[in-house]
Amino acid sequence: MWSYWASPLSDWAPTGWGDNLSSMDEWQLEMQEIERNLVALRARDGDLGVIDELEAELRILKSLYLTAGDLFDEGLGDPRLRSDFERLGLGGWTFQNVYTFVYERALELETGRRELSSLVPEQDYHDLIRRLAG
Repeated sequence: MWSYWASPLSDWAPTGWGDNLSSMDEWQLEMQEIERNLVALRARDGDLGVIDELEAELRILKSLYLTAGDLFDEGLGDPRLRSDFERLGLGGWTFQNVYTFVYERALELETGRRELSSLVPEQDYHDLIRRLAG
């Protein structure tokens, strides 16, 4: 499922998100910039510590982005989920608001010895929204 990490961004860009995203949104642009930096660093045998940090950052950003996209898609067909989301004061059901929700929940995760990028998609955000909304 997570083989997209090794793929260029264009290979896993979201579909079906309608007018909520331009063809190349700010998140994709940020990830693309990191990928360009990684290519340049590798080409000139750059600092391995910097390369490792950028790779980890990219994995986290992709994980957040795709998880938010999955949740957003789920909400498009679930009026109750969208309503619960809005009742929590999180705003309308836009990709940006859903991404912010996933991002803020990710900041609360205890990673232990695991990488944050692997924990983000394992959370049940749908259930969390429902429980918080009561």
